[in-house]
Amino acid sequence: MKYFQKKLNTLRRMTGYSDLKSNAGFIKQCAQELWAEKGDKPAGETVSVASLNLSEKQLYETKKSWHLLLVLFLTCAGLALLYGIFSLIHGNFTSALVAVALILLFLAQSFKYHFWLFQLKKGKLGCTWQEYLQGAFKR
Repeated sequence: MKYFQKKLNTLRRMTGYSDLKSNAGFIKQCAQELWAEKGDKPAGETVSVASLNLSEKQLYETKKSWHLLLVLFLTCAGLALLYGIFSLIHGNFTSALVAVALILLFLAQSFKYHFWLFQLKKGKLGCTWQEYLQGAFKR
């Protein structure tokens, strides 16, 4: 019996069983925290920008940096589009597919910054999709 117990302990040490067990516990704990309901803010509630006690200078700098990032990602999407067209013309379909993936990534990032800018301009954080569609492109 001691022989099998010794072999079992050796096997556990070789496979890193204790480390795997602790990592699995950590992942389980993180998942529980991630999906736990937080009662501090209801789902449909919005927060006004004025309640965050931000100065006009901070708001201006934030808007400026987000606008710069928006333009940067749109420019990168345009360059990736040109690269994708160039790749298609030369028959390199794999790199064209990578270019499409990059375009989608850049457009997703530009949408994020545009949505954040819209929320700052609107004056409230937590705008709905309908509010964004109605007010984002009106001048």
